[in-house]
Amino acid sequence: MSLVIGGIELPLYAGLELSQTYSVIGGRSDFRLADGAAIRQRHWQRLRTEISGSGWMPPGLVALDYDQPVTILCITQRSLVTTGLTVTLPAARRTDAGYTPLAWAWTGGGYEPAALAISGDEATITAVTGAEHYRVDYWPALQCICNEPQESGDVRDFSYQWTLTAEET
Repeated sequence: MSLVIGGIELPLYAGLELSQTYSVIGGRSDFRLADGAAIRQRHWQRLRTEISGSGWMPPGLVALDYDQPVTILCITQRSLVTTGLTVTLPAARRTDAGYTPLAWAWTGGGYEPAALAISGDEATITAVTGAEHYRVDYWPALQCICNEPQESGDVRDFSYQWTLTAEET
């Protein structure tokens, strides 16, 4: 697996340990009606991601132009769960080799692989006997704004740590 930020593939030794988190950010407001019922209005929604790594060298992201959006080819997959056999995948996903979406069928005792056909952003799952629901995993490719990563190093043991926070444009 490889993490690519702004066209720079991070070297293995900069990411011996990698983790990535996603959170939804969005312009939403909650309102109460005269009878107390709640209504939620959402105006927009995007993803925020935080990627942390450590290894024997820094990530090498100093030369990126942080005043421009960068593309992040993510390393942690997201999942869509459905009881149907078709799902619409996000257009913003990795399509490079090794990152083809995967389908799984829940049969009560665990997940088992299911065949998946993709046409554009439509994914069609081949039915599995006894399946209660299905999930499709994909890896996002996010167009983001971000600041320079926070980096630290320890010369005593030649270790480096870094964290990058980015928000989808």
